[in-house]
Amino acid sequence: MPWSPDPRWRDSDLAFFGAVTAGATHELNNVFSIIEQTAGLLEDWCADPEADVPAGCDKILNVTERIARQVQRGTELVRRLNGFAHSADEPCCNQEMNDLLENLLALMERFAAQRRVRLVFEPAGAPVTLTTRPFILEQAVFLAVSAALAGTAAQGIVTVQLTGGGAGVEITITGAPALPEAELPAAVGAWLGPPLWNLEGRVRTAARAGKYAIVLTIPKISEEVP
Repeated sequence: MPWSPDPRWRDSDLAFFGAVTAGATHELNNVFSIIEQTAGLLEDWCADPEADVPAGCDKILNVTERIARQVQRGTELVRRLNGFAHSADEPCCNQEMNDLLENLLALMERFAAQRRVRLVFEPAGAPVTLTTRPFILEQAVFLAVSAALAGTAAQGIVTVQLTGGGAGVEITITGAPALPEAELPAAVGAWLGPPLWNLEGRVRTAARAGKYAIVLTIPKISEEVP
């Protein structure tokens, strides 16, 4: 169904955690494959005295730079996945929202690429620290962004914008849906209700510049943070 995330991701926190982890590790496996292939080229040059080894160092340096770029890419993936995993450490805590969303959306790049859609993050103009349940908030954003990706045609853009401050934030996910506007509220509420209830938040839909948006309003959680 357009504008609806995969049903498996809506059923449990574990399914959501698994989806993000699987996406990151698939990308990490691609990194290892490229490094293996590139290193194999160097081994072939060294092992076969009659191999067509390029003259001079330029092409060899190019190969080693390719390896270095993949190592950097792999390191970044592991750093982001580690940050995501640690978001489950504390049920409720003070969280810098720009960092949280930027990290999650970077891990979702694979999902966007699979649909040939560009995912763009527009952070708040200044750091925003919010008392919230970070893992559940990530789940809500993941579901909303996944729905927007599902409803956006190839070559389209899904934009995630953060606004607000310490008392609460709005996260606006804008895409191009395949459902009429009148059907969007029911479709959105059906799968965003449980995480938003835990966040004391709410959701609405809006039309913006010819596109439809899912707007998540997330207040400061009322419970005390240790």
